[in-house]
Amino acid sequence: MYEYLRDNLIEFADHLTTLNVPARYSKLIYDTVHAINDMNDVIANGNWIPVSTPPKVGQNVLVTYIGYVSGEPEVTSAHLNSRGKWVWNDGGGEVQVEITHWQPRPQPAGQTKTTPQEINALLYDNPFGDTK
Repeated sequence: MYEYLRDNLIEFADHLTTLNVPARYSKLIYDTVHAINDMNDVIANGNWIPVSTPPKVGQNVLVTYIGYVSGEPEVTSAHLNSRGKWVWNDGGGEVQVEITHWQPRPQPAGQTKTTPQEINALLYDNPFGDTK
């Protein structure tokens, strides 16, 4: 179903470019396909989001990184600073290892689960590119 939806959206956007429709409409469709791809990756990776889709600046998240000594994947918390650099949340400064994925921090025990709308808000300030 996912592939069918993605392929039809791309075909429609490609068709729009041949009709002298303003480019922003095709861009909106391509951006939507990108968001669908991102969400599909999140589901496939057990809620781990590739760093190619970063969280909002300053948001504390869990990250998977390749350990410097072990060479194995490890998990801790970090955030992006205003320069787009990952920073350890424990005050250790800028991250010097490869971060591969991130996900929102879980709710404390007894709290409600993160909704899809909350995940979307974490990924995109404005997922549809509206300029209002």
